[in-house]
Amino acid sequence: MAFIGKKPTNAALTSSDIADDIITEAKMANDAISLTELKAGTDGELITWDASGNPVAVAAGTSGHYLKSQGAGSVPVFAAVSAGNNTPVFLVTKSGSQSVTRDGNTKITWDTETIDSDGAFASDKFTVPTGEGGRYAIFCRLENGGSGSGKLRFYKNGSQWNYFTPISNTYSSSGFEIMSLAEDDYIEMYAQVGEPSPNVESNSHFGGFKILE
Repeated sequence: MAFIGKKPTNAALTSSDIADDIITEAKMANDAISLTELKAGTDGELITWDASGNPVAVAAGTSGHYLKSQGAGSVPVFAAVSAGNNTPVFLVTKSGSQSVTRDGNTKITWDTETIDSDGAFASDKFTVPTGEGGRYAIFCRLENGGSGSGKLRFYKNGSQWNYFTPISNTYSSSGFEIMSLAEDDYIEMYAQVGEPSPNVESNSHFGGFKILE
């Protein structure tokens, strides 16, 4: 660079010598920016881009949250895993045999709770807890000590929902249903057999769980 008179003393370039926005992307080398050059942020936050293509922070979530996409044009968020984990869930069994009235509907009693996540099983029936309405998988298996045919009956709110056959001395009667239940709906099991003195045996069981959707 030409000059008049005495050559000026060399001086280091400072940030004040560089006008704002003078360094463009084209003047920056690839892979030149490392983590140490990034502005400090908030612990747990992530960086993404908004609908305008501008960088934006994703606010930190809580321990156990997952990163949830909200679709194009929306910033993702950290969200809690859906509550429930297939609960309420219950499984009850019998510790002994139970006599069943011939050709009549006999409510099956259950005296052993293997699982009752929400304390929703009582008085030989499962009742949907408050706020837990939805679709449920309900199943039952009855073992019969007699030798005649019969029916396993699913009851909802005191009325028959469906029935399954057979019940005999060599066959169990099993049923499985996907049921839409509202809170306070209740499910019971009944049996009808055609033997003079049939029994429902101790290896019978009744259970169910809420289906996550």
